[in-house]
Amino acid sequence: MEFPICKVCMKNELLCNGCAKEVGKKEISLEEITNFRQLNKILKSQKSLKDVKIKRILGKSSTIRKNFMIIMAREEDVSKLIGKEGSIVKKLVREFDRPIRIIGEPTDINSLVNDILFSVPVMGINILYKPEGKVYRVRISNKHRDKLPVSFGELANISKYLLNAKVDVIFE
Repeated sequence: MEFPICKVCMKNELLCNGCAKEVGKKEISLEEITNFRQLNKILKSQKSLKDVKIKRILGKSSTIRKNFMIIMAREEDVSKLIGKEGSIVKKLVREFDRPIRIIGEPTDINSLVNDILFSVPVMGINILYKPEGKVYRVRISNKHRDKLPVSFGELANISKYLLNAKVDVIFE
C-alpha cells in the first residue's frame, strides 16, 4: 500500500524532511498520520492491496465526528479496499471500532457531496458568487434531514479540508 508518507516515516514517529514538506503542502494532520500507520499495520498482510494508494483519512479530529471515518483512495482502488463481500472494510470497522466510508478521490464538489451523502438524494448544487468567494449551496429535501450520514457542519468542514471549498446545506 502507498501512503502520502514514505515507508521509513510509516515506521518511525518522526517524519523525514521530504515527507514533512509534502505533509505541509497537503495540510495532513498528525492524527491522519497516526491513522495511516494504524491502517498500514492492519492491512499489511493483504496481498490484494499492495498497489492501493491511500490519499487521505478523515476521522478523530475537528473535521469529522469521532465515531465516523472516511478513507479516501484512488477511484480504481475503492473496490479493492472494500473487499469481496465487504470483508476488508468489515475488518477495518472492527479494528477502528467505528463506521468507515471508503470514497474515491473527489475531482469536484459534486462527486464529494454524492460520495459522502450516499444515502440521501441531493436535489441540486448551486454556486453562489459572494464577495468573499464561491459558496456551494447543497439542496436537500426536508424529509431526508434525519437520514444524513454526517451533519451539514461536518460536510462543510470536509469539503473545506479536501477541496478548499465553502459549502452550505439547505433543506427545502
